Amino acid sequence: MSMEAILTLEESKAILFASIESTSGQHRKLLEHLLAAYPTPISVAQIQSELAMEGACTFYSALRNARIFMEVSELIDPKNAEKRYVLSDWPVRIAKLRRCMN
Repeated sequence: MSMEAILTLEESKAILFASIESTSGQHRKLLEHLLAAYPTPISVAQIQSELAMEGACTFYSALRNARIFMEVSELIDPKNAEKRYVLSDWPVRIAKLRRCMN
C-alpha cells in the first residue's frame, strides 16, 4: 500500500465527521460520542451513562435515527456477550481507495 493511501486517525475522524455534521438532536450526540471513541467500540451502558440516556428505548431510538446518516456497527464482546458499538469505517475506506486511484 502506498503512503498516500495511509490516513492518520485525525484524517479518518474528519472524514467520518463530514458524514454526521448535518445531523442534530440526540442522534447527533450519539454519533459524536462514537466518533470521539473511534476506532474503539463502546458499550451500551457506557454510552447511556455518558449521554444521560434513560432506558434502552431512548438509546435504541437514537441509534435507529443515527443509522440514517452513518452506519453504526454492532459488535459482541466475546468475554461477556456485551453489545458494543462503533462507527463503520466505510467512508474512510472509500477515501483511501480514492487516494490510491489518483
